[in-house]
Parts: sequence; structure tokens; C-alpha cells
Amino acid sequence: MRLNKREQREDTSGRWRWLITYADMVSLLLGFFVLLYGFSSMDQAKFKAVSESLKDAFGISRTAIIPDTDNTLPQSMPANVSELLATFKTAVQPIVSQNGFELEEGSDRITIRIRDDVLFEPRGIRLKDEIRPVLAEIRRVLERLPGEVVTSGHTDSAFVPDAQWPSDWALSAARAAMVLDFLLDKSSIPHQKAYAVGYGSSRPKFLDDTPEHMARNRRVDIAFIPSQKEGLRVVPLAQ
Repeated sequence: MRLNKREQREDTSGRWRWLITYADMVSLLLGFFVLLYGFSSMDQAKFKAVSESLKDAFGISRTAIIPDTDNTLPQSMPANVSELLATFKTAVQPIVSQNGFELEEGSDRITIRIRDDVLFEPRGIRLKDEIRPVLAEIRRVLERLPGEVVTSGHTDSAFVPDAQWPSDWALSAARAAMVLDFLLDKSSIPHQKAYAVGYGSSRPKFLDDTPEHMARNRRVDIAFIPSQKEGLRVVPLAQ
């Protein structure tokens, strides 16, 4: 069937109406990508101003979360970790200022080193009665500072296995566990942030070339590692 001229004109004009919708869609997409580019290069102050205006326009009462772009502080070390380390050092120095104790400072921890003859009888794992009050004072300090507590046992290379202790790993691990168990007993130190490990003779501080060096290698270390993932709060030690 042939179309008359009027029908042909109507058919020709309607054939291109989809271009209007397509052009609108392209314009919207272009505007959307321009906005994305603008947000990617916008500084924090401008982003906050735009977000506030949008919030007012749409009646949003929630506070917008603006990304923190302040890179003045190291990401791996919160500002008050050094304060916690200094507080711990000041608190424990009077406690450990006696023979058989050493204090070692690291970038992220402070370690109290205690010789094995101060803590235990030879090849024993029961804490001596006279060391318990000292460990209780260390526990009191640890309870007031947020962080992890790691006890590690160490022996010297002259260890001789026997029926009770078939390896230096076994003795060092048992001693580390006994010290940690005392620190956690009836304390507020979070158990999930406390660890005990035995290293045997694998991590000496000195060469086993003299009796003094060997004696200092036989030890239990108590390491305090300030928390870096939580809001930190120092409780006054005078309480």
C-alpha cells in the first residue's frame, strides 16, 4: 500500500525522535563524568563546602564524613605511642633498677630483660617468692597502659636435655608461660593481647663466650608494645 505525502512526512519526522532521548542521555553522562573528575581533584575544603550545600538542598541531617588528608603524622606510629613508651619506662625504671634486670628501648616497644636465676631455680619453672612482688609491680604498670604484652623465654647454647626438658625450646616456652600467667592472674590485662613464646638459644643477646654472657642470655623478656589501632588513653599511674 502506498503512503500519501502527508503520511510520508509524519513517518519521516517520527523516525528520528529517538535522537532526542539519546542526546539527553549523552548530556547526562557527560555531566556525570565531569562531576567525578571535579570530585577527584577537589581539595578537602571545597569538598566539604559542596557536601554541605548538597546536604542542605536534600534536607540531609547526618554529618558528612570527610576523608582525612592530613599526612603530617606517620601512618605506622600514632602520635602518643612515644608518650606511652616514655610513661612505661618512667614507671618501671625504679622497679627494675637492681641486679639481674635490664631495660631495652626499641622504636615500637620497651623490653624488660630478667635473668633466669632471678626468676627461677636452676632448670625450674616455679617463680621465686622474692620476685613475685616485683612482677606484681610490673603488672600494675601494664594494667594502666593499652597495648600488647609478650613474654619470651631464652636459654644459652650449653643447655643439656634431660627427661624433664627434652629441649631448650620446651624449658624456655614453659618459663615464658609461667611469667605471663603470673602477669595475667587477677589482672585487667586483656588476655587476647598477651602472648608467650619460647626461643631456646636461637636469639642470644651476647655470644656464649663467657660465663657472664651465658648468664645474661638465660632470661625471660617482658615486652610492652603500645596499641596502634585503638584510641589510646593513659591512666595515671598514681591511681
